[in-house]
Amino acid sequence: MKKRTQFCINCGKETPYHVQEIFAVRKIRGKEYRFAMAAAFCGGCGEAVSPPGLFDDNAARIFRQYREKEGIVSAELIGELEERCRAGKMPLPPGIDETALAGYLAGQIPSAEDSERLRKALQSSDFIMQNPEAGEHLGALSEKMRSVIFYLLREAEQVTPLSLQKMLYFIQGLHMAFYGSALFPEDCQAWAHGPVYKEVYEVFRGFRYDPIEDRCFFNSFMRENEFDGLSGSEKKVVGLVAEALGKYSGKALEKVTHEETPWKEARAGCSPEQRSAAVISKEAVRAYFLTAASQYDFTSAAGIREYIDSRL
Repeated sequence: MKKRTQFCINCGKETPYHVQEIFAVRKIRGKEYRFAMAAAFCGGCGEAVSPPGLFDDNAARIFRQYREKEGIVSAELIGELEERCRAGKMPLPPGIDETALAGYLAGQIPSAEDSERLRKALQSSDFIMQNPEAGEHLGALSEKMRSVIFYLLREAEQVTPLSLQKMLYFIQGLHMAFYGSALFPEDCQAWAHGPVYKEVYEVFRGFRYDPIEDRCFFNSFMRENEFDGLSGSEKKVVGLVAEALGKYSGKALEKVTHEETPWKEARAGCSPEQRSAAVISKEAVRAYFLTAASQYDFTSAAGIREYIDSRL
């Protein structure tokens, strides 16, 4: 692998350099903030160097962290709002005109008041207006389940309602195998297409076979810090599953669950397409994943994928 080099004024020549994270204090609008930034250092003398792109990268990092610290609505969400307004799916938020919106898209930071106006406008998505019952079912979920779903959807890409169900099942199984207890209290049922958490199904059924990507849906029904309800070890399990299973389709994951004992035993006596509300007991899930964890390395994404591939 080619080493990165940069001209070092102190050494008077091109030298290799390394990048490390530092913390720096910056004042914005009269208030001091501590930001995580990247710094590059010469591999010869240890003095700071300035490779191309480092300044812009740090500016973007500061910009992003400032938004998070002040609760300013993200540029991505503003972009989605502008897209919806342009397509005629929603009006401009009260108090914000096209010029202001264009400025925010260009990089200007909205005030706290405008940020709140934008955030409220984002809560008016077509999906929510057409599926008000989704909110009722979401309210029936435990706080822990909501936190897991929200964190999972932040970590994984292209998650459909079907793949979400299988990921939740795997998260529960891994957590019980690792720590001996359930991560969330909900039980899953042995449906024809694999393990299903019924209330979760009702929340996301409106997305059908499409990825769950409606940001407005999340802003309306879930707080942006919802996943703060998860401990470090719980986030680790969710993140591991997101990394390992994100490459598989819902249908592939469904096929894997059809090979697993808990689902098969719960559906004993049922025909392939027969409906069933039989509960897959947590103890059956725990026992199965404990056994599987003794045969595969479930502490790594590669080990989990090896397990999945062996059943496809």
